[in-house]
Amino acid sequence: MLKIIKRNTVTIKQNYKAVEILQKNGINAVGFFMLGYPGETIKDVEKTLKFIEQTKIAQGGTQITLPYPGTELWDFALKKGIVSKNMKWGSFQADFGTDFKKVLIISYINRELLHKYYLKFVEIWLYKNLKKSFSLKDYIKKLRFKYILKLIKKPSKAIHLLKMVLTVLDRKSVV
Repeated sequence: MLKIIKRNTVTIKQNYKAVEILQKNGINAVGFFMLGYPGETIKDVEKTLKFIEQTKIAQGGTQITLPYPGTELWDFALKKGIVSKNMKWGSFQADFGTDFKKVLIISYINRELLHKYYLKFVEIWLYKNLKKSFSLKDYIKKLRFKYILKLIKKPSKAIHLLKMVLTVLDRKSVV
């Protein structure tokens, strides 16, 4: 995917090295990753997961790739009929974690499978971010209040997040 997104300007090996150099110099690496880029395969997604797990990236996040007007992705999505100049913008604001059926996606990967992988990314980041903040209380303070309200309104989503937090806490106690 780096060949497509970065047009052959950077390699995975260089990214591993960059994180290593930052770590050696006492700088916490932070990473943000796109999921669901056109042409991305499950193999690519798994390579990204592996990269995040194997490197010492301290904190970060993953978002679904969205085409915004004026970008190459917008032009691609416009040609494919995924977006239009008269579309409703609500699909850009939906949360893929809680409302994955409402989010606009341009990925070739099946929506349900993409959501399953997205939740794996959320779990990894929850673990890394929690590990960095050292306490659940500190981490909860950092969560978006609107997201918590959404969870309260949808108990099944709250239960899912609670299970993920417990999994992460269990994982943290092993580490």
